[in-house]
Amino acid sequence: MAAVELTLFGHFVARLAQGALIDIAGQKDRALLAILALSPGPAQSRDKLAGLLWSDRGDRQARDSLKHSLTRLRHSLAADPSPILADRQSVRLDPAMVAVDVSEFERLVGEGTPSALEQATALYRGDLLE
Repeated sequence: MAAVELTLFGHFVARLAQGALIDIAGQKDRALLAILALSPGPAQSRDKLAGLLWSDRGDRQARDSLKHSLTRLRHSLAADPSPILADRQSVRLDPAMVAVDVSEFERLVGEGTPSALEQATALYRGDLLE
């Protein structure tokens, strides 16, 4: 069972599996979590993530901002073990620990049965990250 549930259709919402809302105050922190959630496969390069979110800063400051954002996310998600898997070069989410509405939507649409399509429709709450 996933420890964290993310809603990315419509407004960003993060919840613990028990239903409690997770407060992720920073816009860049939410954006980082969304980027990782939308790329559940291979790990993302730290340089790529820092460039995407902090391109207005120098490389060293951007990587430092990424490091601080990851620390805040780990603290906010408060799961043990953390769903954020990182090393010195890359970052990814553990897909077994994070349920994402977009991933479930894609799975249901791929299934293509009338029941699955009805469930997918129910998941859609607006454009991606309104």
